[in-house]
Amino acid sequence: MAHVHEGHPPLRPPRRPARPEHPRLQIAWRARRHQDSDRLRTHAAVPAAGGLVRRRQKPRGLLHRHPYDDRAQTLTRLWRDCGFPVVISGNPRQWGRAMEPSAYKALFNGGELFRDEYREGIWRSKINLSFITHSNCDEFVHKSFEIAGCGGFLLAERSDGHMQRFKEDEEAVFFTGFEELAAKIRRYLPDEASRNRIAAAGCIRAARDGYYNDRQVELIVERAQSIIEKLKPSTKTAHAGSR
Repeated sequence: MAHVHEGHPPLRPPRRPARPEHPRLQIAWRARRHQDSDRLRTHAAVPAAGGLVRRRQKPRGLLHRHPYDDRAQTLTRLWRDCGFPVVISGNPRQWGRAMEPSAYKALFNGGELFRDEYREGIWRSKINLSFITHSNCDEFVHKSFEIAGCGGFLLAERSDGHMQRFKEDEEAVFFTGFEELAAKIRRYLPDEASRNRIAAAGCIRAARDGYYNDRQVELIVERAQSIIEKLKPSTKTAHAGSR
């Protein structure tokens, strides 16, 4: 909506500053983005070491916030074909469009969960699923760090990014494809002792390796400062240019 002051001509929108041809510093959360920055001749790219998540303070929904890729069909199959108890919380409009009406009515548990409700949703769930968003070139997803940071049992899609950050079958459990996903759920759903052991180890790993906001921001700042120092002209170069 445009606002116009009476007695004065319409206000012009402020001019945006001209964008540089290539950014001087780019924070790249994905290795693919880091490679793209090299291709685009970005001055300096900082690859982040882990997911942005503050331990035990989680603002995202369970199981998923958005039905990316084929998640709606996968979760429907887990419920309909395998008989697993599946619970989905997230954006009702998006999930309603992505799912069949009968599956949506049976599986969708309400709107998005935030803060205490989100943590409690993870704690109440025997298994927390985490899928890679392939359409976004993900190597890992922040939700995996949120689940581990809350002390929940993490069953995540297998990827190099996930496997570099959690030991398989010790700190998290991974799957590739629907058949292995269903098999892992059958294996761990009745095994509370194994779930608790893996969840506790995953939580320790997340805290120890700094998979939370404050530590990740510290790493970004440290790396950016080192890059800026290298980009500064030396005193000798500056004196030569002033002659």
